[in-house]
Amino acid sequence: MLSIGNNSKFFAALIVAFVMLSACESNRWFQSEGSLNAKIQTTWDKIRINPNGPPEEWTFKEGTVYRVIGQVQNPTDIDTGHYSVSTTLSKAFLTMNDFNRLQDNMNGKWEILELSGGVLFIATDHDGSSGVQQLEFQEK
Repeated sequence: MLSIGNNSKFFAALIVAFVMLSACESNRWFQSEGSLNAKIQTTWDKIRINPNGPPEEWTFKEGTVYRVIGQVQNPTDIDTGHYSVSTTLSKAFLTMNDFNRLQDNMNGKWEILELSGGVLFIATDHDGSSGVQQLEFQEK
């Protein structure tokens, strides 16, 4: 029969094992800033909720994000900002700043909800000052 001390050690080990196994299925757990930064550095097409709205292409490259609105060959607007990637034990963040247009909507700390399989989903509530805003992208 196990003693109380051994039971608590067993349950603690069981919880750690469960967290480790669960983490393997989530791309947000235990990823380094470097690996996430490498994954995000490409060109993304923003998924449009309104199919009649202008297309947007976002390119993340070496700390700069380029946002092209309209057709790339004949854009209606271009905006440039800066970004950085940070992580905690269970979350990953994309912080964007220095956008000139729609700065209240784009500048801020975004949680990376998904970054795998050619998709990027990010969301923010601008530190509680707004409702949740989510952007979804497909790798170009």
